[in-house]
Amino acid sequence: MKEEIEVNFRLDGNGRTIPTVEFDANMSTSNNDAPSPIQTYEPQSTMLEFSLPAKETDATADTLVQSDPLIDELLFDAEISDSGLMPRTFWMPSQGMEPRCHFEQMALDIFQHHVAVNSHYDPQSSGAEWWVQIRPSPEAGRYIMHAQNDNNGIMTQDMAKDGISFHWDKDEDLRILCGGNTYVHPHISTVTYLTDLGAPTMAFNIRVNQMTGDYIVPTMAAGDGKDGDNVQAFLSWPKFGKHLSFDGRFLHAAPSDVMEKGAFQKQCTIPSEDIPTGCTAEETKAKAADLKKLKRRHRRVTFLVNIWLNYKPFDVRPFPDTMINKLSGYGENESKIRLVAPKKGQADAADVHKNLKIDSSSTTQRFQWPMGDCSSKEFIEVDVPLDEARKEASSGGSLRLIFQHSNGVRLTIEDQAAISGEQDAESKATKHPATVSEKEEKQSKRPRTCD
Repeated sequence: MKEEIEVNFRLDGNGRTIPTVEFDANMSTSNNDAPSPIQTYEPQSTMLEFSLPAKETDATADTLVQSDPLIDELLFDAEISDSGLMPRTFWMPSQGMEPRCHFEQMALDIFQHHVAVNSHYDPQSSGAEWWVQIRPSPEAGRYIMHAQNDNNGIMTQDMAKDGISFHWDKDEDLRILCGGNTYVHPHISTVTYLTDLGAPTMAFNIRVNQMTGDYIVPTMAAGDGKDGDNVQAFLSWPKFGKHLSFDGRFLHAAPSDVMEKGAFQKQCTIPSEDIPTGCTAEETKAKAADLKKLKRRHRRVTFLVNIWLNYKPFDVRPFPDTMINKLSGYGENESKIRLVAPKKGQADAADVHKNLKIDSSSTTQRFQWPMGDCSSKEFIEVDVPLDEARKEASSGGSLRLIFQHSNGVRLTIEDQAAISGEQDAESKATKHPATVSEKEEKQSKRPRTCD
């Protein structure tokens, strides 16, 4: 029996969702006169303060979340949210629902940080899709519970074990329901780092055609990319409180092999997992609890929020009512952690990044990474200025890489020629080498949107 679905959305010339005709009919402001809802689509980072507002009955001032107990609460909430038994992502509407826990309040704060007040969008179909990523994954974590096995039942060793595979954020259920070729993206994708550990996030201005799934790669004019569009990548190292945002249409990942060899394993190592002998039962229990907290602090933990405007992705719902009381900050009388951005015009060290131009004479190392973690046999090859990139790791810094030669970034498929940037001048779309049947098989295995 075939399933019928009704889809209602509009896209502008850039492929971004805009208000429907029904919504426009009720607005006095026309699209042409309305300000853009998003302040900027350019990749950028900022340092957010985690503030716990004082209760109305409390005379003390707001508390900045820097103490271990409050951070430990967030990291414990992250474990619950990232469980393989939970839905993959959760919904926080832009209006009409009060946040019930810290994470829902944080998701709403991020939405309001990026979406201009009184701008033209439909609040009824807009909101924040949020979730958590943890590496290395806990035993009950989503990656461990849902990792693919090979024919012998052995877990596949892919780049998502310690990092995040290359992917586009999208309405995954809609894509699958439409046969694998329909891509509706959020307006903005964001990453907020809850620890200082692990792989950097890399976001490339490489997109897909939303109705065919064909790659869209910026073309470069003759003369080694001068006066033309360049492939660019924004590389962001983790730092607690750092908030990264970029165009929701961009290809991105967190490749752990950009780190020095063995660095991530060293970061995840805790001093000792042994509980001293001779402890009382109460002391043993307390030390075991402290050990769990220590393990949570030695992981790469990110809080992800996709900002959707004028469109709600299929089957993404608020955090389950049956589990919401397990998260910290739950309860009407409980203060919720607020994310506070720097005031307008205030200097922000997190958004100070280097622009590096990569040409054929640059000192780089060639990396080849799989597209997705679904054995698609498609790869992205990138020349990374490794020494410059690693210099930023200890400070949680960022780099913008501007590739000025056509071979700096290549999309390839196993046993076939590289996908070059020489696209049709009108569509700028590069066809996938795979057949339709092969593509549908691969796409159905690809994971939901992730970091």
